[in-house]
Amino acid sequence: GLSAEHFPDSVVLHVESAKPSRQAPALLRDHPITPSPTAAPLAPSARQPRPKAPVDALGSAREALHSGDHGKALRIATEHYDQVRLFICSDHGMATIHTQVDLMSKVEGLGLNFGRDYTATYDSTMGRFWFHNEAARARIVQLLDQVPQGRILTKEELKSLGCDFEGNQYGELIFLMNPGVLIVPSHMGLKPITGMHGYHPDDSDSDASLLSNVEPPTDPRVITDVFHLMRAEAGV
Repeated sequence: GLSAEHFPDSVVLHVESAKPSRQAPALLRDHPITPSPTAAPLAPSARQPRPKAPVDALGSAREALHSGDHGKALRIATEHYDQVRLFICSDHGMATIHTQVDLMSKVEGLGLNFGRDYTATYDSTMGRFWFHNEAARARIVQLLDQVPQGRILTKEELKSLGCDFEGNQYGELIFLMNPGVLIVPSHMGLKPITGMHGYHPDDSDSDASLLSNVEPPTDPRVITDVFHLMRAEAGV
């Protein structure tokens, strides 16, 4: 059977040609992800009429996927279909937390007025800042430069990562924590936890995974590539 350290975020099972009677391709998914807001949900292929699955194999495989027993789903599919293609993917890794930093209190300790001098939102792994005057910018930048558990991402680095969004809608300045460092409290939670994702993609714990019983039709390098893989499997 197949196993993974963490439950995957998306599972795609492509079966084709039922052994007792010919069957059109079908996609079974559990915990689907939507890489793009314009991406339509994938549905069983409509290229040809699809007869009822033998012994309700599709339903049994769906139940196995939903329960997390991917090995069972694969066994059921191979018993009833000539061709079975299983893909299990995640959208991120997970880092073990070893340090907590109260970044919010550090910034508030400057005595600046939230909403008038600056605006900030604190995720688990990064602080995002917008400045309403240059004095506030200078003081916050000076403070962040003295926090060794993280660093300010440069404009060049944000651009290379595909994070240079128009209008600085996700932050005029982004302070990213080092892997394993958690901002507590944050707008994501008030208590520490043992694992977190959302660190720099170069960190080894940020690696996602793609498992399959066949060679993938595409070579995913970033999370949005999974959408193209799913389209290729659906034949659209």
